[in-house]
Amino acid sequence: MAECAFPNRELELSRMAYHYCPQLLAADLAKLRHRPQLYLSHLKPGMEAQILSECAEMIEGFPLRLLSGGCRFQL
Repeated sequence: MAECAFPNRELELSRMAYHYCPQLLAADLAKLRHRPQLYLSHLKPGMEAQILSECAEMIEGFPLRLLSGGCRFQL
């Protein structure tokens, strides 16, 4: 699970706030040797479509899933 709070145009704000934008998230995911399931959370209200679109463009090898209220996981 990863948060992706801001669109890429707010890259510097993402860095200052210690939150991901699609560019920063993609860079960190590229460092992994494995491909875990990826669930995104905390997208900035009103920017969800843009953030998801940018994630789809930048993040390869991970099907994008969006967390929402009521999601349940069995560990």
